Amino acid sequence: MGRKRTIKAREVLRDIRSIMSDCDLMSKYDLSPSEFDSLLRHLIAADLVIQHELEGRRQLSDSQITRALVESC
Repeated sequence: MGRKRTIKAREVLRDIRSIMSDCDLMSKYDLSPSEFDSLLRHLIAADLVIQHELEGRRQLSDSQITRALVESC
């Protein structure tokens, strides 16, 4: 069964806006990529962050994730 826990939106938003990478955010909050995407969808649905804020950073972090995966293989 999936784990349930509470992550404070205010803290996540502060980290997102501080330009913390997606990899760093997932590590800090112990999230899988799908859990991280779910968290971002919840923040957007709650109007706490707009999708436009996330689009630029997602392009950068996608390349960072790809590089990390290639280096780990």
